[in-house]
Amino acid sequence: MRSGMYDKLMCLVMALSFTGGAQAAVNPQNRGDNDTDLKRYARTIEVVAGAVSGNSFEIPKEMDGVLAMTNNVEDGKMMSWQELATRVGYSFYDFDGDGVNELVIGTNIEPYSNFPGRTMIHAVYTANGDKPECLLHGSSQKTWYYQGNGWFYMTGEESAAHVMSGQYSYINKQLNCEHYWFSTLNEAGDHVYYHSRMETADPRKGSQLNFDIDTYNSNDENNIGQAVWIDLTPFTYLRPITVKQSEGDKVSFSSSQPLKDFRVIKLSGIDFVDGRIIANEGKVLLSTPLKAGQSVNMQMQFMGDLPEYAVSFTDALGERVKMLVTISGMDGSIGLSQY
Repeated sequence: MRSGMYDKLMCLVMALSFTGGAQAAVNPQNRGDNDTDLKRYARTIEVVAGAVSGNSFEIPKEMDGVLAMTNNVEDGKMMSWQELATRVGYSFYDFDGDGVNELVIGTNIEPYSNFPGRTMIHAVYTANGDKPECLLHGSSQKTWYYQGNGWFYMTGEESAAHVMSGQYSYINKQLNCEHYWFSTLNEAGDHVYYHSRMETADPRKGSQLNFDIDTYNSNDENNIGQAVWIDLTPFTYLRPITVKQSEGDKVSFSSSQPLKDFRVIKLSGIDFVDGRIIANEGKVLLSTPLKAGQSVNMQMQFMGDLPEYAVSFTDALGERVKMLVTISGMDGSIGLSQY
């Protein structure tokens, strides 16, 4: 995630608007967690759930921005997969008003006192027959927000010399660039800002603006300030298991959702193939249903840093999920990572 991006989320919304066509913030409606949406987007949801839970087999390119969050921690520590799955969620929303919900993957930014919350969008998928297509996605260099009434806003930077932002309308399954702001350096090494009606870094395709860095940032903050909050279901709904180690070899597993077939498995070996973990599964040490909020305790010896145990369960969408019980090389704590 680019430097200062999260600080910018919480900046004051400037009263002066430079957007021309900006839409006022609205409370999202039309969100539906219905069987049709779940069936339509089930595979995409599961792939993303795996990506935010450590699965190295299927990582769609549109998840680059999400995975960059694991390194964006003030204390320099890697964010755990459990924490990432708590922060990132999904929802269904009819952005273009055609009666068919899109799938949105995002992170809700908690507000400061007296400031509204807003949703940083990581990806939006549209229904296209049996195979959803990615409409837009963020990256480590740019993020997206929804401003309401079919308008999206993108902000980011490719380098210190080139920042960019844009406002887009979404009509009839088409994302249209309506305003695009960007910067270049002149011969003196000073920033020069431009406006265009298309995504470009070419000054010849834009109109030069009487902007300085403060004016550009004010415009950016004004647009981010119009972003709305979308209710998200965190991916911990599909990956509800947590693990804790207490005295000695005592390990506790708990679930925030009911699981009918929770298992703990002893691993007989770990292989690495093309950078991916392949686990050889051995004896089932525990097989039990778990109620929401219920915990089970086990004695589990750990002889080294490589995973020696795994858990498995069927999630709320009917997917069979397997997760390694991992040991942190930094502090020795244990966690879970999908494989």
